[in-house]
Amino acid sequence: MSVGFLLGAAVLLALCVLTILAAPRRGGAGRASAMAIFRDQMDELERDRAAGLVTEGEAEAARAEIGRRMIREDRRAAASTRAGSRAPLVTSAVLVPILGVALYAWLGSPDLEGQPAALRASERGAVAVASRGAAALAAELEEVDPAERPGDFLRLADLQSAAGRPDLAAGTLAPLAARQDAPSGVLTLWAEATLQANGGVVTDDVRRAVARALRADPLNPAAAFYLSVVAEADGESARAREILLRRLALAPGEEPWMPTFAARIDALGAGLGLGPVDLGAVVGTQAARVPGPSREDVRAADAMSEEDRRLMVEGMVEGLAARLAAEGGTPAEWLRLARSQVVLDDVAAARAAAEQGLAALGGEPDPEVAAALADLLAALP
Repeated sequence: MSVGFLLGAAVLLALCVLTILAAPRRGGAGRASAMAIFRDQMDELERDRAAGLVTEGEAEAARAEIGRRMIREDRRAAASTRAGSRAPLVTSAVLVPILGVALYAWLGSPDLEGQPAALRASERGAVAVASRGAAALAAELEEVDPAERPGDFLRLADLQSAAGRPDLAAGTLAPLAARQDAPSGVLTLWAEATLQANGGVVTDDVRRAVARALRADPLNPAAAFYLSVVAEADGESARAREILLRRLALAPGEEPWMPTFAARIDALGAGLGLGPVDLGAVVGTQAARVPGPSREDVRAADAMSEEDRRLMVEGMVEGLAARLAAEGGTPAEWLRLARSQVVLDDVAAARAAAEQGLAALGGEPDPEVAAALADLLAALP
């Protein structure tokens, strides 16, 4: 894992933290609210510097980071006012679980040389800001039921992780992850925090959370990442590497999480005597074989209510199931059907479709699709 990649991870993680800090808690506050929060952060940072709670170097680094975020927010607001208040939560749910582990492992590794003083100061400044934000939000939520304000509890957990307290983050996320309808992103956030709190040890609870995350969303990249972590913990480095390669192959194009996947693939490959991965040769190689809804379908869905949208999806899935039952299909088509049925919570139908896909593999199976079908079956309850 290169220092250059990890420097990028550090910056992205810091931006995630600042995005969470700037996110309006009850939606719709927009640019003015974000800028007010940034100014409050600057004022609080100055008070801490004057009180000697942070050094001048730490304060300068934190001011620079907040200033950069203010500029980014100003440009974003000028370009578009359509971004919803849920965007920071979506960003943190995908980036923080993946980048958090990478940064945690890097900063805690005794095998690397000491990092530049400016970077250490920037990291300490971000931790100090996150710690105070976490304390304030925790006090506000002390008597609140997580089910009433789940978004705020997600923000609190992200701040606690960024402040170096993954144990607190795991506790904050636990009631959200315990819900029967817990989203895939919440489950991977909890798995990430628990892994950090346990020093990287994969427990049975982490295994179950990763399996649930995959059932909730088989294409969640964070779930694939942690499935790879589980496989490596089981001594299956080759399988851990293949899990990440398969997820890259299913992506339709470039995504922000791909460099993290590539770095982990290279690290696993080095232990197996394999060379570095060529992202251009891997990304999207399976996407065309497992097509999603058309552009017209997506536009139609945007104008529908949640119930109508679900009915539309169910109709599409039923149509695909009927065609495959009548005419048969390729393993990739059965895989698409199985994944769609997982999303619709029809576990029995998903299992049957995956088994049909395995039966359709034939004498020269596509290894990527075959492995994806096997993994999906293994993740089903």
